[in-house]
Parts: sequence; structure tokens; C-alpha cells
Amino acid sequence: MQFRGFSPSITLLRLIVPKAAFTVDNATNIFTSNAHGFVDGDVVKLSNSSGALPAGSDNTTLYYVKTIDINTFYLYIDTSLKFILDVSDDGSGTNSFNLQCRAMNVQDYMNIQIDVDTKDSCAITLKCQGSNEDICPNFSGAQSTANIWKYINMVELSAETDILEQLEL
Repeated sequence: MQFRGFSPSITLLRLIVPKAAFTVDNATNIFTSNAHGFVDGDVVKLSNSSGALPAGSDNTTLYYVKTIDINTFYLYIDTSLKFILDVSDDGSGTNSFNLQCRAMNVQDYMNIQIDVDTKDSCAITLKCQGSNEDICPNFSGAQSTANIWKYINMVELSAETDILEQLEL
């Protein structure tokens, strides 16, 4: 499948949402998750089982990643990565993050191809949300002047038919 976007930057909601455990050192606010795979600006939500998230964090807020290295990162409460998430304890139980979206720079391109690989046939609903903003919006939140995103037109290549109506970004 392919969608067309005519903006310098498109942000996609991830089709597969990886979940991985993390620890945090509340003295430094450094989060650790081995081989986390983040890039700066990734958006995550936190979750916990059998305990509590680190004090100062919650499971409904979107946090923005600033990587340190392949195993460590900071979380920020703002898209400009100016205000770090300040936790006052390390939490308890198993703390996990869920990747919500990743900004993808598609400057000078009009198309991105998305392949959905299934072993057999499947029935799925596939929607892509996009933004031409420099920061990743909150796709779970309502569209507004401060949270700019729209659904992106998708074209099924074999039949060349629109899947969604074209929406200007």
C-alpha cells in the first residue's frame, strides 16, 4: 500500500507497537532499556504491572524520547525536548514503554510505501495519520491548532483506488 503526502515531514502512527521493559534512576532521570531502538523525538506511553510507575510519571501522558545511547534515554514532557520528565523514585514492579509514533522525514518525496506482510489473508483496518509539523502531534488527542494532524490519503496500488479521501495537510 502507498499513501501520498505533499509535506516536508510526515509523522506516522506505528502499525506495530513494540513494548519493552525499562528501569529508571531517579537521581539522574536516565531510563534504561537494552537496545531500545529509539530515535530522538519518538513518542511513548508508559505502563506498569505488579507495582507502580515512577512517581511523577503516569500511563496517560505522551512522553518524548531523547536518546543517550543504544541502551539509555531521557523522557521529556514536551515536543521541543526542553522539559525533562523528573521522577522522584524508581517505581516498582515491571515498568514498560509502548512506542506511539515516530517522526519520519520524507522531504523531497511524494510517496511512502507501506507493506503489510501476512502469512495468509487477513482483514484489517489501516489508517495513517500525518502532520506537516516539525514535532510529533498527539494522534490520540483531538485535532486543534495546537495539535495538528489529519488522516492521509492511501492508494491501493494494484487497483489504484483511494482507500481514504484525500485530505490536505
